[in-house]
Amino acid sequence: MNNLYSGRWKEEMSTAENRSARTFKVSNFKLLESGVIDVFTEETEKAYMKKRPGTQGKIEEQVNKQETVDNLRKQSILAGREDGSVNTIVNDIVVHLDETLLGKILRVPRDGTMCVVGKTCSVEFVTQCSKQPTTKCAGLFKKGMKSEYQLAVEFVNKTLLPQTEKRTSTTSVDLYVMELLCKFEPLNLPGIMVEHMYKTVIERKGILVGTVKQAFSETTLVECECIEWKGNSKSKMSQLIKDQDQLKHEVEELTMKLSGKDAEIAILKAELLTAQT
Repeated sequence: MNNLYSGRWKEEMSTAENRSARTFKVSNFKLLESGVIDVFTEETEKAYMKKRPGTQGKIEEQVNKQETVDNLRKQSILAGREDGSVNTIVNDIVVHLDETLLGKILRVPRDGTMCVVGKTCSVEFVTQCSKQPTTKCAGLFKKGMKSEYQLAVEFVNKTLLPQTEKRTSTTSVDLYVMELLCKFEPLNLPGIMVEHMYKTVIERKGILVGTVKQAFSETTLVECECIEWKGNSKSKMSQLIKDQDQLKHEVEELTMKLSGKDAEIAILKAELLTAQT
């Protein structure tokens, strides 16, 4: 009986000690060259929670992610060089970025057109992409272009030649690059990118170039008649596709009827030859 009582007493004592170890009492701590700091139970428990391995690991992971994001946001163009290359900072490291290095990073070929600044497209291409007859090779409004070419403008301004501001009209360079894309001409992507960065650095005196790559907005896709607008009637593109399917069906029916008529004609010819003999 005494042994049983002694065992329970030891168990209760160990439980009390563990509870005491987990309990934070109000106490005073003195720091060097400092006054007295009162540490309250809630504040100490919060500190204890932060020191736990699992919580600390999550906090460190979040901090590391935030540092990575901050470093990526620090990417900026420093200055242009006489050879057409640029100096930039990536993750606090100064990088001399030229066509060769950028080509290795992107792993793309460097064959094709590499200089587009100051170039203009042909008059035939302007006539082809514009809704109204015109010969302007610059300043063509995006809404004045056919739907498929409006989407090409978005691609050029957001991917190949990114701009910090929204464009409502095209430049001569935009139209020139669009014409090359429509003709499936090879482009030296690293050369075009470095040239665009260098030009922007010189003109804007080293401020940030371009924006984060964006997806096409729903409004843009509706304007380009790629999708239907909710609540409105069908777009011209979808209506044309529907009409095309209907015409295909009618052509198939006419083809079948024509095949039947050809068979009847063949039978009549055979009967005519038999009657003549």
